[in-house]
Amino acid sequence: MEMLDLKSQKVIGGVGAILYVLGALPNVGFALRLVGSILLLVSIYELAQKFALKKIFSNFLTGFIIHIVGIGVALVAAILAGVGTFIKSSLYGYFPYPFWTLYNLGVSLLIPLLILYLCVAAGVYFYKESLSELSLKSGVPGFKTAGDLLFYGAITTIIVVGIFVMLAGWVVLSISFFSLPDKVEIQPSEPSSSSM
Repeated sequence: MEMLDLKSQKVIGGVGAILYVLGALPNVGFALRLVGSILLLVSIYELAQKFALKKIFSNFLTGFIIHIVGIGVALVAAILAGVGTFIKSSLYGYFPYPFWTLYNLGVSLLIPLLILYLCVAAGVYFYKESLSELSLKSGVPGFKTAGDLLFYGAITTIIVVGIFVMLAGWVVLSISFFSLPDKVEIQPSEPSSSSM
């Protein structure tokens, strides 16, 4: 039998998930979420290495990249939508009529919001896959629960309640990291293509 020491990974991952949740705070939120994301990536990477299952990390990283790209594309699309609305309002003289300016802006922001929604849902799907694998390998069922909550929360953000479901998912994820044993005993096995 082989013993794996998970002390540092459980603390790094747990703190990372907490900081990610605290990213909702004003002013310091972005910095907290950035640090939390980095800590989560480090912890997931090290756990994937220790459990010899690279797809735990590759799925999580894929989800993270989709989120970053999605936010960037949605932001650029929103800026273009705002500029387009300003130009349109100038050309058609909508400025004296705030309702029409706001209406046009709202309609033009639908595409950036749709891009953001789809990218968040797609990214969280990969988080869900990563956390399901981690749950199986670690024996901590909370990881799978967290992945499910994050995924279904992302899908239902369109009706607002999903935001709270996702928040619950991040809290469960933090608890799951702290629930990892300090050491786990695993049966040594030969590396295979299925673990890559």
